[in-house]
Amino acid sequence: MQNAVDANERKRILFSDDELNLGFATKLYLEAEGYEVRLEPKAREALEAARSWQPHLIVTDLYKYAPMAGLELLQWLKADEQTKDIPVLVLSSACNDPATRQEVLDAGAWAAWAKPFDPKDLLQAAKDLLGT
Repeated sequence: MQNAVDANERKRILFSDDELNLGFATKLYLEAEGYEVRLEPKAREALEAARSWQPHLIVTDLYKYAPMAGLELLQWLKADEQTKDIPVLVLSSACNDPATRQEVLDAGAWAAWAKPFDPKDLLQAAKDLLGT
């Protein structure tokens, strides 16, 4: 499995959200905790980064520069041999809707959380999922 890495390697998190201030703040917060974080706000660029950078976790919003681009990204990730095993956490205000949350989970997301979210919860999820 591609997420099995040396315990001494810094865990990589790809964060994809078009709310750039949120992305930068989350990046700083997670980096202060020892994670390597890459920001890719657009879905296609996030997919390419996932292929080439092989993050251990991907966090994405649903609504980016195009409606439901995050769901499209999730579907691309899960259909791609290089990225299908990378866990994806969806953070979106749309996840307040149970039907949308279920659609995201059915598409292969590890979890679907509503915005706003507590960064401490994201950090704890990363620690739990990545064993850090």
